[in-house]
Amino acid sequence: MGDSPEDPTNLFVFESAPESTPEFDISDPEVVRMLEESQRSHFWFRARNRQILHFLRRDGLPPPGRVLEVGCGTGTVLSALAGAGYQMAGAEMHPLLARRAASRNPGAEIYSLNVEAPPPQLLHRGPFDAVALFDVVEHLAEPEAFLRACAALLRPGGLLVGTVPALQMLWSDYDAVGGHRLRYDRRSIRALFTRAALPVPRASYFFQFLLPGILARRVFIGQGRVSDEARKLAAQHLALDAPGPTLNRALAGVCALERLLRRAVPLDRVPGTSLWFSARMPSPESLRAASRPREHTGDRP
Repeated sequence: MGDSPEDPTNLFVFESAPESTPEFDISDPEVVRMLEESQRSHFWFRARNRQILHFLRRDGLPPPGRVLEVGCGTGTVLSALAGAGYQMAGAEMHPLLARRAASRNPGAEIYSLNVEAPPPQLLHRGPFDAVALFDVVEHLAEPEAFLRACAALLRPGGLLVGTVPALQMLWSDYDAVGGHRLRYDRRSIRALFTRAALPVPRASYFFQFLLPGILARRVFIGQGRVSDEARKLAAQHLALDAPGPTLNRALAGVCALERLLRRAVPLDRVPGTSLWFSARMPSPESLRAASRPREHTGDRP
């Protein structure tokens, strides 16, 4: 269980990251508050949850599949998936976020741990039908080993799924202050899985209708303009604060229209501001064999 009597009983702490870890700095309580408020009210987070549900069903995992969300943050997506009928567990190394995820999801087990060195308790909880990484991979300095560790938690035939910000041309100071290392496209996410010795994923752009707005955000926020903490916070507010109620509802409607259009028109290859990936994994033994370096015999190069 947690490290203190105040921790939720569904929180299991094995290893925690420093709150100022480079992958995602959550040491500023204002940023955490801002993120939580955005997840409650911003159209983008709600629309992403609905899109995730659509992609999971489309790619062969309807409820009540067993899903481990790695990097679950405060548990917003986890709550949405649990509400749709999935059997959820979460992993989050940041202690503050893990506690909040456990508090808001009392029916799910939340683990503070390193998935690259999973404790027996997590292994006994699995294997899972899906391991999910929602806007996590773009923060990682060495994502290949991380992806392999996540894949090893899956049952044979399980899905490794996730979302990442798309299109490097949209890079702005918000990406920099948010701890992003890259915005992906279909080619680069597939190359990442190949380097990790994992099956090539299905890659689908989404939020095509938001592309003009994110281009405008890039212009307003800019690149290389954030030179102090005040400007850093302003960039985060510009990106995370929900627009006014009328515009928020209108943009939510735009995202709903896009989801309807996807039913009739294939949009996976049409560039959008986010990218979904989904790869079906073989057995863990096959993954381990594929990731081992091959021995050279001298008979062949």
